[in-house]
Amino acid sequence: MKYSDRLVEKMIRLIEEDTYTITEICEALKISRHTYYEWRNTKPDFRRKIDEAIDRRDDALVVIARRSLKQKLEGCVLTEERCVYEPARSNSEVQILKTRTVRKKQCPPDLRAIKYVLDRNDKRREADNSPSRRPMIINVPDQHTADMLRAMDEPDYWDKRQKMIDEKYAPGGIWSDKEKVDETAYKKDE
Repeated sequence: MKYSDRLVEKMIRLIEEDTYTITEICEALKISRHTYYEWRNTKPDFRRKIDEAIDRRDDALVVIARRSLKQKLEGCVLTEERCVYEPARSNSEVQILKTRTVRKKQCPPDLRAIKYVLDRNDKRREADNSPSRRPMIINVPDQHTADMLRAMDEPDYWDKRQKMIDEKYAPGGIWSDKEKVDETAYKKDE
């Protein structure tokens, strides 16, 4: 099947309903998963529309989860009404209400499902807000410089470097002996 706006709209509608997987959507629209992912990688407009549909679906799930959480906090009460009828004495075809029972039942939503949707939304927002670390390409003249740059990227490099500097220039360090001045040359004759 060829790419068309009508096909994209159908796909978006199915994604927003949140009842189908990508495989099921592709089967329903008679396209292969390979074609779907190829369009997603090569057509920026298609990718943007699909991402927006997924965001709208996730936002709708968050609203439902928040409503369910509110019901859980406030308490949900279901009313069940049961009526028993019996035939009338004078006319057996007419039914008369014999008893009416009203039962109220507390029915909370599933807390694990609520937590899942809220955690998923929080992770998505954190990923959207966190700055991504883009790789930097640096051309270096030789292998020694490349090794030095790699070493600087190690997590504890700067701590080791500071420790080395402290040891080097601290009293009693390797530079302290060379810098010692002959104090006797500067003493005044007493």
